[in-house]
Amino acid sequence: MSGRKSGDRQSNYKLISYFEASLIKPFEELWNRLNKTADAIGTACLFDDTLMVNIYGKFLPCENMPHQLEIGDFENGYKWNKIATLINKFTETRMKTCDSCNVKHLCTPCYIHFLKNDSFSINEEYCSKQKKWIYEGLKLYVKENM
Repeated sequence: MSGRKSGDRQSNYKLISYFEASLIKPFEELWNRLNKTADAIGTACLFDDTLMVNIYGKFLPCENMPHQLEIGDFENGYKWNKIATLINKFTETRMKTCDSCNVKHLCTPCYIHFLKNDSFSINEEYCSKQKKWIYEGLKLYVKENM
């Protein structure tokens, strides 16, 4: 038998339960509340499956986002207002700029593609590349499957 005590296992279960209750469940609730704007969010994450924790215990949306966009820390939890603000600003930008796009449902946007100086705006270069990639992919699919 290894040197593990049954108390260690119990502590691990408590930590996992705490993690799930504190970090995972709130994002599920947030997603349910934001469901009406899900079309504008598209495939962008809600900082639930890409959460990055740096060596100081600070929560960052993901490894690609700037470090000044801290959305919480291990001691105090999430900064819900900051998360909601980021999601709302991103959603507003997408609703204004992507609503008439004919490939918006096939697009895979990420916050980082629309972030400029701590605010969101359309990224024409990203959109152009995405459209080309989607059109080429669809042409290849049709060619191989028809």
